[in-house]
Amino acid sequence: MSGTYSIVIGGLATLAGGGAFTIDPAGVRYDAASDTTRASAVVTSDMRGVALLELRNTKRDSTSAPGSGVRSIQIMRPIARAATTAHDPGERFHRELLRLLGRDFKLIRFMDFLGIVGSQHVDWTDRAPPSWASFSRTRTPRRTETTGKAWRGCA
Repeated sequence: MSGTYSIVIGGLATLAGGGAFTIDPAGVRYDAASDTTRASAVVTSDMRGVALLELRNTKRDSTSAPGSGVRSIQIMRPIARAATTAHDPGERFHRELLRLLGRDFKLIRFMDFLGIVGSQHVDWTDRAPPSWASFSRTRTPRRTETTGKAWRGCA
């Protein structure tokens, strides 16, 4: 989606963008008090493709050795197509979705989100825990079954 993305990195890093991301090096800021690196990335069109984010000269925290990595990376999408404002790092859901959900709904079904249709899961232990990095799991050599997202995302 075109627009301005907000990037927040826990730790210190030099950033460069590639593919769909353009990052102005002058706009990359490190805040020593919070030990975070912040930047904005601009996507100028709704082209399909890869957005690359390259991190160099990383330091996990102020006392870590160079090249030690970072603690966290948050990339927040624009609040709307072609917007110059991105969602705040603390926002969990898209503002437009929250606006729509603010209506007087009596029930919200999460069947697609949870991968319920066609699921072979019968026990709570079959669910996708929030700690999984991916919500697709290979069940046979020829087939990947989507397990659905974690229930925690529905709360």
